[in-house]
Amino acid sequence: MKRIFAYVGVGKRNRSLTVKYIDEIVKHIDEEVRLDLYTAEDIDIINCCGCLNCFLKGACLLDRKDCFEGIKSEIMESDLIILGSPVYFHNVSGYTKTFIDRLTYWSHLMKLRNKRGIVIATADNSGTKLVVDYLAKFLEQLGCVVVEREELILLTDDFEKKIEEGCVKLQQAFHKSDLYSANIEKNFRYLQMLMRERDKYGDTGAEVMYWKVHGLLNAKSYKESCIEG
Repeated sequence: MKRIFAYVGVGKRNRSLTVKYIDEIVKHIDEEVRLDLYTAEDIDIINCCGCLNCFLKGACLLDRKDCFEGIKSEIMESDLIILGSPVYFHNVSGYTKTFIDRLTYWSHLMKLRNKRGIVIATADNSGTKLVVDYLAKFLEQLGCVVVEREELILLTDDFEKKIEEGCVKLQQAFHKSDLYSANIEKNFRYLQMLMRERDKYGDTGAEVMYWKVHGLLNAKSYKESCIEG
């Protein structure tokens, strides 16, 4: 069974077009799928306080105070990550930004290697491209290859047609075998150079140790790191 983790940065689940869209495309695809879909109404995520403990020690102190440790586990156990947001003045919603901030330290670890991602932005009439680009950049920084970008425009789109197209895209996303992205490869090589330099000078912090334990320091490429990791 395939597992999908989805987070949509909205406060009211039953009023969200993005939630409805995800529910419908998953319901109609010819795959046995488990969907774990959350919104801000379902999980109360504490705002990042900027203490840097996650970067320095590899753990967020806030995970003990809210449900985010469990959320992280579900993300890691999933085959596909869906991240969606309404457009708030040509940017993601505050709920979405809070979710992203709590996972930002994973960007130094490329924690989502070997995973596929889909990003979705919803708006009345504009701003969706800026939001899907931002969401895609975030997932790619975490090592997740974004296989689909979906923009839903309320004033112009035929929603039923979008659902039909989305079912096809979701089915294809599970079967795309070439998990490669030039942006991710570039980021991998930069981080690898940085971690090797830190290791050379005796850095035993959480980030360097993660790269060593998971064989990333000596991998020849991002693609090789996925095979070995």
